[in-house]
Amino acid sequence: MSSLDCISMLRKHKAWYGGRCLRLIVWLTSIGLYALIIVVFGDILRISNNYFVVIPVITAAFAYGTLGGTVSGILALPANLFLFHMMGHMEYAPESFIIAECSGIIIGTTLGFLGNRFRKLEEEIQTRIETEKTLQATLNERNLLIREVHHRVKNNLSIIKGIISLQQMISKDETSKAVLGDLANRMISLSLVQDQLNKKTHFTQKIEVGEYLVQLFSNIIKGYGGMKVDIRLKIADNLPEIDIDIIAPLGILVNEVVTNAFKHAFRAIEYPILRMDVQQNDDAIIIIIADNGPGYDGQMNEGPHLGRKMIDALSSQIRGNVCFDGSQGTTVTITLPI
Repeated sequence: MSSLDCISMLRKHKAWYGGRCLRLIVWLTSIGLYALIIVVFGDILRISNNYFVVIPVITAAFAYGTLGGTVSGILALPANLFLFHMMGHMEYAPESFIIAECSGIIIGTTLGFLGNRFRKLEEEIQTRIETEKTLQATLNERNLLIREVHHRVKNNLSIIKGIISLQQMISKDETSKAVLGDLANRMISLSLVQDQLNKKTHFTQKIEVGEYLVQLFSNIIKGYGGMKVDIRLKIADNLPEIDIDIIAPLGILVNEVVTNAFKHAFRAIEYPILRMDVQQNDDAIIIIIADNGPGYDGQMNEGPHLGRKMIDALSSQIRGNVCFDGSQGTTVTITLPI
């Protein structure tokens, strides 16, 4: 048995004993109040004194349930007769003892049954409250652990990116530098996923796609800060949240397309333009990335066309579709089913 179970059991026992004492005090107090009313106001109330015995009957019924209500109902008439005898006023007694006794038993038993029902409802409410507190504590602990995992993943990705950037700086081969730079950008797209998850106030495995793409696009542009490019972003409002299993490869896919635009589209363009439109229709998110370069010729100059192969693989991973149009610059349309 864990320490939490022991604490919970002690609380239950303490509540149980405390409840018994409280019920006993209330019941004894009601008997004293009943007796006080009879003694002080008996001569005024006269025959109406019989009604006040219902005070301890009600208290016993709600304090001790059906058994307490029945017993108190049985003892109600004898209690009245005893007090009237002590006062020397037996004329205050009811005319029919049988009707008075039966009435006391019926009232006490009925109220006792209701008392049992109320007590069971109260116990069930308390049980649900305790269960909810336990579940909430477990959920908070789980969220904390998952947040810590996301934080460590983000740190590890940052370390890897730092190592890649350092290797890029010390490398003397231009091809190696370009490859390492592309790899660093891909790491950024993964790191942003963890960064977005860390910003969530509650645990979730989904990220709002519009906010993520804007941040990713901005980070890629910063990497090409030396190029003067007219950037045009158009993001639809109220875009849905996407699972991280989809948003991570989508980020790498967008990174590949935007990076290729910076690397190959603006070499001989006087006023380079790069735009990204993110729209949503009934069953898909449409991402359009376009430049005003010479147009896509069907080749991507990265190793043996690694960029295009990666784009095809990533589009398959997100269960989406990628279309290229090179008639007026290069326009890449990514269709992501939702």
